[in-house]
Amino acid sequence: MKRNVEAKSLFVTDIPLFLTETQVHSAFSRYGSVVRCKFSLRKHYYTAMVQFSTEDPIAQFDDMWAILCLGNSLRVCPAQYSKAQRDVRRQYVAVLAGIPKNIKEADLTDIANQVSAKAINIPLSFTSYKPKPYVYMNFFSQETLDAAKELTVSYRNRGLTWHSPDQVKNLCHVCGRLGCSPSHCSPRPTKKASTQLDKLYSRFKAGPQRG
Repeated sequence: MKRNVEAKSLFVTDIPLFLTETQVHSAFSRYGSVVRCKFSLRKHYYTAMVQFSTEDPIAQFDDMWAILCLGNSLRVCPAQYSKAQRDVRRQYVAVLAGIPKNIKEADLTDIANQVSAKAINIPLSFTSYKPKPYVYMNFFSQETLDAAKELTVSYRNRGLTWHSPDQVKNLCHVCGRLGCSPSHCSPRPTKKASTQLDKLYSRFKAGPQRG
């Protein structure tokens, strides 16, 4: 029974807390008849299992790594995928930094197409829950990643810079510049992670049974 359900289902990640099950259900209904959409909390995001009425819609997600829901990019993979298959989708990653404040992944669709990214994600601040000034881009292979980093990319006449994921810790979470300090751009006291999670859950009424 479980295997039959998985064959009709997708595992979805990177769902912001301000989205609801109803909104995500509607987004996936563009690809087939959805019979169930169930959220689970995972730190400051939701994950979801989205089940279709048949197995037919699942095949298209072998090549589709993400969809847009109200401008936000949600990562997807067939629920039957093994861990190794899921890990491949996060194996080849680059970071594009310097994007303006308060934009969504939908605003970067042209850039994603330009560099042949399979999925993109702008991380949300753990404290303010606003978009950070950089975007993670996932690629099909090392070759496509390397080719992307050879391209000069800009957004609204603003030059963006390529970085590896291990350089993110050195990017300013306010302006996106390498080596700049967030405390210099926007000084504020540090809050405990557990307290901040509670505030986020309260702010977005995050938890089960959201419609």
